[in-house]
Amino acid sequence: MIKRKLNDEENKSNFPLLYTCLSLLLLCFFIFLVSNSVTDPNRKKVAIGSLIGSFGFFKNGIVIYGDAEKKEIGFSLVPISHDKNLLQDLIDITKLYKRENIMLLEVEGNKINIKFRKNTIFRNNSLSLNRTYTPILQRIINRISQLKKISLNIYSYNNNPYISSYRVYNLAKFFVSKSNITFRQVSGYGNLNDSNYNIKIALSGVSKTKKASNNQIKYGDFIFRVK
Repeated sequence: MIKRKLNDEENKSNFPLLYTCLSLLLLCFFIFLVSNSVTDPNRKKVAIGSLIGSFGFFKNGIVIYGDAEKKEIGFSLVPISHDKNLLQDLIDITKLYKRENIMLLEVEGNKINIKFRKNTIFRNNSLSLNRTYTPILQRIINRISQLKKISLNIYSYNNNPYISSYRVYNLAKFFVSKSNITFRQVSGYGNLNDSNYNIKIALSGVSKTKKASNNQIKYGDFIFRVK
């Protein structure tokens, strides 16, 4: 029997059919594997949680820090600007001292800005803090000292660079002396113009930090583990 060689056109016409058949066979094979497998929902959550913890699939990611050997693992979840409790506490501080008219709270990206009107924290061209408002600052310090990885950006609104720089320094020194915040966490900017305000404190950092027990922590439906 003489074998006939297939020409190029016949080869090309047969290839899609062969490719389709092989693809269907492969698909059926995986369907068979899935249909006969037994999935444990809890183990699935642990596995997905491990991936999320490693790569940060949630908004803003998840930062794992601490010492796994000492079982001191923490997970910082959100920037402070997303912490509704912190925002509400800062609002309550202004209401407690009836200072809503001299303080302005605003959210800017991952920061919370606290602006003080002119002649409040510093009077006229004074370089020293106004003692009338130090209790408010102390309340703010007590609240933000509970946060992790906090940083402060202090802005001074004044045309005189000498006044601006000293005000920033004195305010930074007050925060450092009254809390566990260090000078490394504080930065200052002076000589800015604003007709209504003379000081702005921009807070940034993370909150809602959770501590893991036995090297694992539960967040929503997921369990994060660190070995």
